[in-house]
Amino acid sequence: MLLADTTEMDFSTHKAVKGVAPIGNSQEDLGFSVHTVLAMNPQTQQLLGCLTQEPFLRKLAPKGETKTQRKKRERESQVWERSVKQIGRVPQNHHWIYVGESGSDSYTLWQTCEDLGYDFAVRVAQDRVIEISPDDAPEDGDENYLKTLARALPATAAHFLSIPAHEHQPKRDVFLQMSFQKVRVQPPLHGDYVRKTELTAWVVRVWETHPPEGQEPLEWIRLPTIPVICPADAWEVVQWYRWRWLWEDFHKALCDRLPHGAALSAKRGGPLETVGGADPDCLAFAAHSASGPAHELRNEM
Repeated sequence: MLLADTTEMDFSTHKAVKGVAPIGNSQEDLGFSVHTVLAMNPQTQQLLGCLTQEPFLRKLAPKGETKTQRKKRERESQVWERSVKQIGRVPQNHHWIYVGESGSDSYTLWQTCEDLGYDFAVRVAQDRVIEISPDDAPEDGDENYLKTLARALPATAAHFLSIPAHEHQPKRDVFLQMSFQKVRVQPPLHGDYVRKTELTAWVVRVWETHPPEGQEPLEWIRLPTIPVICPADAWEVVQWYRWRWLWEDFHKALCDRLPHGAALSAKRGGPLETVGGADPDCLAFAAHSASGPAHELRNEM
């Protein structure tokens, strides 16, 4: 299983640092972004290493840019597709599942995964056009759009789930409803695609009906290409998404515990295993640096 996402290295307090760019939603915060793909054994939940890692600077869109001009320039979202291409084709007799956050809601990424032999399970961000069997269409709601359909499906199961403490929110147990449906996602009319062909997947939604006072209800909408036939299959997809906290722990070590000079070494593309002061587990993962080939891990996955 491949856990992928992007984090930000914040150098806003280091005014002398050059070669940084805006991060987050403010032009006042400066640093750089790092896209990482970690390999994990889903049976043991053991992190095997870092398959690829790419630091990059965010480029703000020019004022007045048209859609045609935007398509011609390099965009931040393309880092997801590059990561899959850098890792390469799935070896014969292996099964790799690419698990991504909302940034991985990219049709070109999905088709690249398809071409290179990956399954994927990504977080849905866009309400894409879909087609489904008439027998599966809900009585109420517009079945032509992915997120709209997911929110119209009735609950088929419910489950208690323990949510770790996260971003100043305490650990808590949540009672989640769940639904799932097979869909055929249509290529975008105006967006990018590798070829104009539909993609078969399953949409899985879990949601919280009674959140604690003052908190937003939890909702996850995932799109896996692994067949989801029964509630147990759907809960497994939910579990994959929960494992993203392993990825976040890895980057917490990079962001919070590396000394200033070490972070600059990572920015310049130096081998991460040479930096000092990091969490030992983080260094163990980073020993398979993006500066080296991913092939060492292939026999372990």
